[in-house]
Amino acid sequence: MFDDDEVVTHNAERADEFIAYAMQADLRQKLIELAGRHRPGGGGAVRKLHRAVRGSYNINWRVEFEDGGSVMFHVPLPGSVAFPEEKVRAEVATMRLVRARTSIPVPEVYHWGAAADNPAGTGPFIIMEYVEHESCLADMIRDMTDDTDSHGLARDMPEGRLLKAYRHMANIVLQLSAIEGDAIGYPTLLVDEEGNNGSPSPSPSSSPSWRVTTRPVSHNMNELVASGGLPPGLLPAGDRTFKAEKDWTSALADMHLAHLAFQRNDAVLGPPDARDKYVARQLFRRLAASGRLTGDENRSGAGGAGRDGEEVSEEEDEQREERFKLWCDDMRPASVLLDGDENVVGVIDWEMSYFAPASYAYDPPWWLCLAKPEYWRPGLGDFFVGFERYLGVFLRAMEMEEEEVALRERARAAGCSALDRLCVGAADLRLDDTGVPARRSSPPLSVRMRRSWEGGRFFVNYAARKAWAFDPIYWKYIDPKYFGENVEGGYEGRLKLLSEREKEQMELFVERKVEESKEVKLVEWDPEDARVLLQACLEGDLGQGAIPEPREIRW
Repeated sequence: MFDDDEVVTHNAERADEFIAYAMQADLRQKLIELAGRHRPGGGGAVRKLHRAVRGSYNINWRVEFEDGGSVMFHVPLPGSVAFPEEKVRAEVATMRLVRARTSIPVPEVYHWGAAADNPAGTGPFIIMEYVEHESCLADMIRDMTDDTDSHGLARDMPEGRLLKAYRHMANIVLQLSAIEGDAIGYPTLLVDEEGNNGSPSPSPSSSPSWRVTTRPVSHNMNELVASGGLPPGLLPAGDRTFKAEKDWTSALADMHLAHLAFQRNDAVLGPPDARDKYVARQLFRRLAASGRLTGDENRSGAGGAGRDGEEVSEEEDEQREERFKLWCDDMRPASVLLDGDENVVGVIDWEMSYFAPASYAYDPPWWLCLAKPEYWRPGLGDFFVGFERYLGVFLRAMEMEEEEVALRERARAAGCSALDRLCVGAADLRLDDTGVPARRSSPPLSVRMRRSWEGGRFFVNYAARKAWAFDPIYWKYIDPKYFGENVEGGYEGRLKLLSEREKEQMELFVERKVEESKEVKLVEWDPEDARVLLQACLEGDLGQGAIPEPREIRW
């Protein structure tokens, strides 16, 4: 599927209008005053308000003061961000959590607030530390001679330089994998629940606690609304968290069908394409509901061994709790800031962070080639040939980082009690929600990533959480893995797997999508009508009553 061009264009205009509004002189002065009030020490003469920098999801102003200090005023971009209040709250909680629990250089949050707290009228905001830097990690390895939009790695990249860059990323990934929560959702720091949004970031010694009481707002959920036109009310409720990977994967599978049902424009190329997409989503939903898409990777001591390495029975294995790890959908080399010597001085872009199934952390990173597989012009096959080559380099970088961590832990354990000396596998350290390090016997992250790639788990997770990548990955990697060879190809070879009711609904569904494709429109759904249509699609009742219709938005 492609983005709904009408939705994207409309939201881009909203973003442009917002930026023009935010450039007004009186609003800029309010922004400067707010930033000065909440910088460390407070106040000070402003030397310069730097030109606003527009990113994919945010607009940022650097406010520079006469004493040499600077802060960053960070605001979500309307149109690009579907849930700005949730986005800011999750971003702040994640930044403070990671800053307190790891050595990752996260900018300090000085103050943040909701739209109602912003006298400049530019929406929810974060006032944070500005990080002086020369470049980002992506610049270190990007092909600067490529004048296309593929944004891939430099073709003649010396392996030593690539290994250095990958080690920077491996160190970050390894530390993030140590932070765990008890559900799938975004973290809410308890200090923020008490209203202390103006307090400085907790220090490592303060050991901040958090809860997971709010739905995850993933990159995919944001894009379904901002680029696909999905009615926001069809996503999981704001207070819903998930206690099992199976439930979350089923929710993602339902979102894939909702996406196909509600994206008005650029969704299907014709009846055969619509049938392919419908069948793929129904079979993926079936796999998710049955639990076949979720393994035991998320369970404590997964792999047939308990926390101390002992073998456990099948019954005990089922009773072990799942683990959920802090995950950032937007983490990539472009988010890592470097100084002139190519040392990491800051890591930014913590939006769309949440506690996710542990298997996400066990997958090889999608960004090894910098570009996303679904946007690689030569196609998936070509992309993953290169990906596999770079994966070997990244896993070597991860192994080197794991060994360094283990060496530091062994040195520290030398001064511990005899009991502590038995538990020195530092690469397996994790932090629970009280901040207390816990140790377990389990394969290192590099081993888990290799298993994920070789066993095909990487493709399942990527397709589950990436709506616009779903179709090609499903048919090339997932369908043959679970249903065997498809001689006829596409939907025709899988019709026998559908129930009669699903087949009947398919034709009604396809007829609707093809009819929609004949006329480009921007539409808006009544929330209740949208729920009625989605429920009919999910339950196979599309032909059981009148199908609601949206209203057209003229702009």
